[in-house]
Amino acid sequence: MASNTLHLVHLRSDRLRDAPVGFSWTLLFFGIFVPMIRGDWKWFFIMLVVALFTLGLSWFVFPFLYNKIYIKNLVQDGYVVKSVDHGSIGDVSSKLGLRLPSISDGSASSEVATAT
Repeated sequence: MASNTLHLVHLRSDRLRDAPVGFSWTLLFFGIFVPMIRGDWKWFFIMLVVALFTLGLSWFVFPFLYNKIYIKNLVQDGYVVKSVDHGSIGDVSSKLGLRLPSISDGSASSEVATAT
């Protein structure tokens, strides 16, 4: 199981997403079904193609990378952090090496305004 979970919300549509942070045990055990269930079709097809070319060896690499990629894509799509299960948003942000916009700071509304 991942070390922490981010709860994200899309400000325009109010859709909620939970995004695990850290190693993806589910991806290790269930492979390409994880991005498929999350609706992340781009990475479903990328993982499928890479797995075919590497004869399945990529399954030992993607669990280290996928949760960070998933969070980065959600933020790029306009999601902002609503809450974190353990610790603070700043702690998770520094662990991921990403700037995570949140509802509590003013960055969420300004980023959405500049995106339109």
